[in-house]
Amino acid sequence: WGGALAVLLVGLSAPVLLFAGRTLSESFSASFLLVAMEALDRPDSGADARVRRAGLVGGLALGLAVVARYPSALFVVAALVWLAVARRWRLLAFTCVGGTAVAVGLGLLDWGTWGTPFHSLRAYLDYNVLSGKAAAAFGASPPDFYWEPLLQAVPLWAWAAVPLSLVPLFRFRALSLPLTCAAVYTAVLLSTPHKEERFLYPGLVVALLAAASQVAASIAVLPRPGLRNGAAVLALALGFVRGGGFPSNDLRADQFRAIVQASRGDATGLLIVNEGLWGSGGFFYIGKNIPWRTCDWPRDAAFQASIRDPAFNRAVTFEGRALPELQAAGFRVVRQVGRETLLVRD
Repeated sequence: WGGALAVLLVGLSAPVLLFAGRTLSESFSASFLLVAMEALDRPDSGADARVRRAGLVGGLALGLAVVARYPSALFVVAALVWLAVARRWRLLAFTCVGGTAVAVGLGLLDWGTWGTPFHSLRAYLDYNVLSGKAAAAFGASPPDFYWEPLLQAVPLWAWAAVPLSLVPLFRFRALSLPLTCAAVYTAVLLSTPHKEERFLYPGLVVALLAAASQVAASIAVLPRPGLRNGAAVLALALGFVRGGGFPSNDLRADQFRAIVQASRGDATGLLIVNEGLWGSGGFFYIGKNIPWRTCDWPRDAAFQASIRDPAFNRAVTFEGRALPELQAAGFRVVRQVGRETLLVRD
C-alpha cells in the first residue's frame, strides 16, 4: 500500500506530468535513474541471486541514464560512493559490472560512429566543463538562479518529508540513496556557470522519490483506514498545487495536442512549421511510422520538399506562420488548437 502510494505521489506530481512526455534527455535520464534508485536502495543481504539482479539492474539503469544525458554521471559517482560507505560490497560489485557493460557499449558506438571511443563524452566535457564554451555561448547565471524554480517545482506534500526525514537521519546517521544522489547533483548544478531550469529535472525527480517514500510510510502507519485514505488523497491533491510555475518558459502544450490530433486518421506525412527538431517531439508525439519534417520558414528546404511531396497531407503551424503558402500548396485549415493551426490536404 505504501509503495503504491509513493509511486503515485511521484508519478502524479506536476513536474513529472509536465516533463515525462517530452523528448528531452532529462526526461529519459530521470526514468532510468528511478529504476536504478529502486534497485540499489536496499540492504546488501539475502539470496545471492537477488543481490546480483539488483546490482546488475541498478548498474545498467545508471549507465543508460548517463547515455541519455552525460551530466547524470554525477548520480553514478554519488551512488557508488554511497554503496561503498554503506559497505554494501556485493551490491557495489554487481552495479559496477552492469554499468561497465553499458560503458563498453557506448565506447563501441562512438567508435563506430565518430571513429574514436567515447568521442561524444569527451566532446561534451570539453564544451560544457573544461573550456567554458557553453557559458560563453548561452550565458552564465549565479547560484540563486535555481531557487525560485525549485520552490515552484517541489509539490506541497514533499515539504512534509523534511521533518519526517529527521528521525531516520538521527537514528541511522545516514541519508537515503535517492536523497544523497539528488543532493550531490543539485550542489554541482549550483556551481556550474550555465544554468537552465530543465537541468533541475533529474535531481528533482530523484529527490521526490526520496520524499515520497517518507510521506507514504508515515501515512501507511496511521491507525484507521479512513484516516489513511484521506491523508493519501490529500497528499496526491497537493501534488497539483502550484504546478504551473515550473518551468517558467512556454512548453507549447497546444503544439503537443495539435501534433497528436494531426497524426490521427489517414495521415501519411506531417510538416511542422515554426518549430525545430528539439521541440517537435517527432515519432514520440506522432505515434505512427510516417515521414515528418520541421521548418521555420517557407523558404526552408524542408518546407519546399514537403509541399511537393503528396505523402505530406498534414501540417501544423505555430502562430499562423506560412499559412498562405500552405494554403497555396493545397492545404486547408480544419482546426485551431490554441496557437496552433492544423491543416490537411487531399
